[in-house]
Amino acid sequence: MGTNSNHRGSKSATTTTTTTTKWTYSDSEPVPKQWQFNLKEMTWRDKVNFWYLRYLVISGTFMLEPWERRLFDSFVLGFGGMAAYAAYLYLPAYGMSFCSGLWVALLETARRFSALST
Repeated sequence: MGTNSNHRGSKSATTTTTTTTKWTYSDSEPVPKQWQFNLKEMTWRDKVNFWYLRYLVISGTFMLEPWERRLFDSFVLGFGGMAAYAAYLYLPAYGMSFCSGLWVALLETARRFSALST
């Protein structure tokens, strides 16, 4: 219910807009059962379907055709599998070298402090 003046110089000087709200929500009204969501009461199959649906919506692949979606999913699984394999293969060695370097640094610091106190 407002008037907006038209600043572009077209033939109509004012436009009137009317908005009505059909759906209202208040805290006093209960939410229908089909809109309620409880992950704890779902079966494992429902949870897998829920998380797959979330993946489809977040990645935007719900708009693809089924063969395109399978191709995209195979790329995602392939890259994820390679990343998991690389992490399994290289992170333990990297973690051990990091921890041994940290251990050497701590021992060196402790030796310097003990040399200062004597």
